[in-house]
Amino acid sequence: MTEFILIRHGETDWNVQGRLQGRTDIPLNSIGIEQANLVAGELRASEWDIIVSSPLQRAYQTAAVITRALGMDESVIITNADLRERSYGAVEGLTVAERDARYPDHVWPDAESTPELNERAARAIEEFAEIYAGKRVLVVSHGGWIRAVLRVVSNFDKHVIDRVIPNVSRSYVSHDGERWHIGEIAVPPAVGAVADR
Repeated sequence: MTEFILIRHGETDWNVQGRLQGRTDIPLNSIGIEQANLVAGELRASEWDIIVSSPLQRAYQTAAVITRALGMDESVIITNADLRERSYGAVEGLTVAERDARYPDHVWPDAESTPELNERAARAIEEFAEIYAGKRVLVVSHGGWIRAVLRVVSNFDKHVIDRVIPNVSRSYVSHDGERWHIGEIAVPPAVGAVADR
C-alpha cells in the first residue's frame, strides 16, 4: 500500500486578502508559519519515507517546517513543478469580486483550465504511486491541486470533490497497486500541537 498525506500550505497575506494566488510566488505570513508548526507538531509522531513539495515558496516553506520537525534536513524535500497551484493567468492577484467584475463571462486569459489541472494532478499522483510504491509520501501543495487529486482519485464523486481545503489541512489517499482509496479529507491540525521551533 502506498500512503499519501496531502497538505495544503500555510496562510499567506493574499489568502487573508482573498486574492487569487495561482502561480504567483507569495510567501507564508507569520500565521502561516505558525500553522505549519501546528501540523508539523502532529506529524512528528509518524514516519514518512518521501517528502514532495510544490516549488512555490508558500508550499516549500510549509514543507521545510514539517521536515525539520521530523528531524530531517530540508535537502530531502523533492520539488515537483506538477504540484504547483492552478495558473489563473490574467486574474492572479485579483480578489474574486475584482475577477468577476472584469471577466463576468468567467473566461480568464492565459488561465489553466480545470481539465488541464485535473490532468496535471492525475499525472503527478499516478507517477508518485508508481515510483514510490509501498512508501509513505508526504505531499505539500495547494488547495486547487489537492481538490484536483481528490476529483481524479474519487472518480469525481460529488461528496468528495466539493470539499473546501483549508490552509494546512491534511487529506489522506492511498493506492493498493490497483485502485485508489480515500481516507479523511481536509483534517485541520489540533490546537496545541506546535512543533519545537
